[in-house]
Amino acid sequence: MKKLFSILPAFLLRAITASSQTPFTDYEYVDANNIKASVAMHGDLWWRPDSMDAGCFFPKTTKKNPAFVGALWMSGHDQMASLATSAQTYRYGIDFWPGPASVSGPLPYATSEKWARIWKVSYIDINNFKAQTTHTLTNTPAVILEWPAKNNPYAKGRAGAALTITTDMAPFVDVNADGSYNPLQGDYPELKGDQMLWWVFNDNGPTHNNTMTSPLGVEIKARAYAYTRGVGAINNIIFYEYDIKNVSSRNYSDYRVALWSDADLGYYNDDYLAFDSVRRMAISMNGDAIDGLNGEPNAYGSAPPVTGYTLLQLPGDNGTNYVPVGSFMYFNNDNTTMGNPQSTTEYSNYMRATWRDGIHLVNDYVGYGVNTKGRGVGPQTNYVFPGDPSNALEWSECQSVNAKGDRRMVLSSPDYAFNSGANIKFAFALVVTDTSHKNTCDSISFDGVKALADTAWKYYRTPLTPIGVSIQQLAIQKDYTLFPNPAKDVLQITWQGGNPDLKVYDVNGRVLNIPFHYESGNLRLEVKDLTKGIYMLHCTDGKFKISTTFIKE
Repeated sequence: MKKLFSILPAFLLRAITASSQTPFTDYEYVDANNIKASVAMHGDLWWRPDSMDAGCFFPKTTKKNPAFVGALWMSGHDQMASLATSAQTYRYGIDFWPGPASVSGPLPYATSEKWARIWKVSYIDINNFKAQTTHTLTNTPAVILEWPAKNNPYAKGRAGAALTITTDMAPFVDVNADGSYNPLQGDYPELKGDQMLWWVFNDNGPTHNNTMTSPLGVEIKARAYAYTRGVGAINNIIFYEYDIKNVSSRNYSDYRVALWSDADLGYYNDDYLAFDSVRRMAISMNGDAIDGLNGEPNAYGSAPPVTGYTLLQLPGDNGTNYVPVGSFMYFNNDNTTMGNPQSTTEYSNYMRATWRDGIHLVNDYVGYGVNTKGRGVGPQTNYVFPGDPSNALEWSECQSVNAKGDRRMVLSSPDYAFNSGANIKFAFALVVTDTSHKNTCDSISFDGVKALADTAWKYYRTPLTPIGVSIQQLAIQKDYTLFPNPAKDVLQITWQGGNPDLKVYDVNGRVLNIPFHYESGNLRLEVKDLTKGIYMLHCTDGKFKISTTFIKE
C-alpha cells in the first residue's frame, strides 16, 4: 500500500476527532470493458476506502492501476465575499455525503444512510426486462424495480431501505409519459453506455470537515458508464457525468469545479504529469523507462500505459463553443508550500494555479535538463507542463528531467457565476492507452492518448445505442383518460387507435380475462368481478399504445 501523506497535518487530526458520524465504505465497479474502476459512496473514485487501496485496474484482470484516487473539488465566493469550498481526498475529513441535498439544513445521517447506494444497471437488465410481455414484482430485475426515480413506489436504497422520491432524481424512460416512474407499467432506467452506475451526493451532510469551511450547498446527481464493444478504442474509456445544482440561497460569482486526482500509474513514486489544452486533458505517464525499477508490486514494468483525464463538458460551454480549462495544477505529497492543502484557502488556491502560500504558478522552464517546479523566475501561467515531451523548446517534465514522484493534480473549470437554483453539468472521461514500451520519456508520443480523448469526445456527444436496447417504435397515446378511477363496475378509456389488443394483469403478473367492448374512440371494461386492488392495463393496436394502472374499489 502506498504512503498517502508524509506527515498527517494537525487540521486532519482535528477533522478525524470532530467526525461523530461514520462514513460509508461501500463501493461499486464500472467493469464492462478493459478498465475496472470503482466508485465509492462519498463521491470518491478509483480506490477502495475500506482498505485505502487501489480500485482502478487496467487491464481489468490485473491488479495494476492506471489511476489511484479521484474526486470533485469546488469553491467560490458568495455575495458577501465569503469563501466556500468542498473537496474530498483520502477521507481524513468528509465534505460530501450520499443523498439529495436538504433545503432545510444539513442532511441527517439516517437519511444519508438510506441513500448510501450506487445503482448498477446494464443492457442485459434492460433487455431482459423489455423481453417480458408483462412486468411483475418477481420478474422485474431488482435494479429496475428499485431504481431511485420520481414517484417509484418500489425504490430502495442501502440495505433495502425504502425511499420516498417526489422530485426528479435518477433518469428513466417514461413509457406512458405520465411523469412518474413505475416499472410495472414498463418504465425502465435511462441507460447511457452498455453499463452504468448512478448515485447522488451533496456537500451539506452530517459533517463538512475536510476543507473546514461552510458548504456551498450543492447536490450532485452522478453517473459513470462504459461501452463493451469487443475491440476498439471505446473499450479503453469510462465516462463520468455530474449534474450539479446550487440548492443554497447563495450566489457564487467565481465558482469553480475541478477534478482532483492522485494520479498514480502503476508504482506511485515514479510519475510525471502533462497537459493538452486542445482536449482539455491532464495526462499521467511514467517518468522512468521502467515502471517500478525495483520490482514494486503491481508495477507495469517496461510497458506502461498512459492515462488521460479529458474534460468533456464545463460550465460555460455553449453548443460547439467550449471554454478553456481554468487551470491545471499539481502538488506534491508533502507538507511544504508545494504540498498537500491544509485549509479552505489552500484548496481554493490549487483550483486557481496558486501554491499554498498564495504565489501563482510560473513557467520556469529554461531548457533541457534543468529541473522545473513552477515557482521562482518566469511568466505567470495557469497550466503546468503544457509542452510536447519530445520538444526541447517546450515545457514538459521529460525535457526538464524532473525528479520522479508521487504527483497529485487539479484540473479546473474557469470561473462561473453559479446562482441559487441554477444547474450546471461537469463531465469527463478516463482514458487509458494500451501498454507499450514507447510510453516513457525516451520515446513517448501522446498520439495514442489524444486519439482516445478524441474518441471520448465523439461518443459523449453522439452516444452509441446500448446493445440490444432499441428505440420504442410505438407511439404513446398521451391524451387518454380513465374514468372512473377507482372503478367499481365499469372502467372507460378514451382510445385514438384502431381495434385494440387489450390485456389486464394483477400485481403478480397473471393475465386476467376481462370482458371489454370497443367503439370508435372508447373502450369499456367490465371490472365488477375483480377483487379490490391495483391492476395494470396494456393496450395497443400495433401503432399506438397505452400502459397504465387502475384501482378496483
